[in-house]
Amino acid sequence: MRKLLLITILVFIFFMIEFLIFNLLGRMFMPNLMIILVVFANLAFGIRYSLYTGFLAGFIKDSFSIGLFGINICSFIICAFLTTFIQNKMYRRGSPSSRLLLIFMVASINVFVHFILEFMFYPFSFIFVLQHIYLPEILATLFVTTFTFQYLRRCVLKFSV
Repeated sequence: MRKLLLITILVFIFFMIEFLIFNLLGRMFMPNLMIILVVFANLAFGIRYSLYTGFLAGFIKDSFSIGLFGINICSFIICAFLTTFIQNKMYRRGSPSSRLLLIFMVASINVFVHFILEFMFYPFSFIFVLQHIYLPEILATLFVTTFTFQYLRRCVLKFSV
């Protein structure tokens, strides 16, 4: 129960941080902190808590977005499942480069799942998505990954969940 409460609080905190970063720095520096949280929940607590994190993060993002409801939920749950698969194949515990590779792959999957789901309803250019969404989001997410993982690890140890 404490893990669920901690994850719920972290999802709300990370959503607020994403909102503040977007309003302060604009669209060109927009890290996807929710993906980092989904991956961390998978690595620290397992797939069940990662699925809960993905559902809650997607629900919060869908609730405050103007797009189709359910796209974020679907993409985060897919990312939670694929994190487990990628983790079993190539992740090495304690390796920062392995962690960055895992975040890179999961964040890339998230952007492409979003593109596919959005493209079914709204036609737009794949090149536009690469230039204006994929590259800035991936670079910003990778930039904040190490700091965010350290913060999350300290938070989990402090609350001894």
